[in-house]
Amino acid sequence: MHNVSSQLTLFFKVFIPTIWISFFGTIGGFLLFSGSGKTGNLAMILGHGLFNIIIIGFLLLGIIVLYFLFMRLKRVELDKDYLYATNYIKHYRYPFHNIEQLEIKRFLIWQPTKVILKTPGKFGKRFTFLASNQLEAYLEKHPLIAHEIQIKDYR
Repeated sequence: MHNVSSQLTLFFKVFIPTIWISFFGTIGGFLLFSGSGKTGNLAMILGHGLFNIIIIGFLLLGIIVLYFLFMRLKRVELDKDYLYATNYIKHYRYPFHNIEQLEIKRFLIWQPTKVILKTPGKFGKRFTFLASNQLEAYLEKHPLIAHEIQIKDYR
C-alpha cells in the first residue's frame, strides 16, 4: 500500500483541536467561573451575561471551525485494487469502481483532496484528505486507475 496522505494529517486532525480546545476551554472555564469581586475585571466592564455569551460563543465557534477544517480529515492509502480510508479509529476499503472522482485543490502547501463515491460508504458519499506528492506519483505509475477515476485538479 502507498500512503498518499500528508504526514501532517494526524497533527491537524488530533493535536491542533486537542490543544486548542484544552487551552481555550480551560481559559474560558476559568473566566466563566472565577470570582468577579475585583474591580476592573472584564466581566465587570461588559456585564456578566454578555461576557459569558462572548466566551461560550468563541469556544463554540472555534470548535465548529476546527471540526469543518481539520477533524473530518481522513488518512488515505492506495494499492492496485482499493482505496483505504481511516479516521485513525476505523479503517474502510473502497474499490476503485466505487469512486466517482477525486477533486484536488491546492492552497499554498496543502492539497485538500475530496473523494466522491458513487454509492455512500461508511464515511458518507464524500470525504476529504490532505494529499501528499505521493498521490501524483501513484497516479502516474498506475495510469489505468487514473483513467478509471475522474480527476479534477484545481490549480
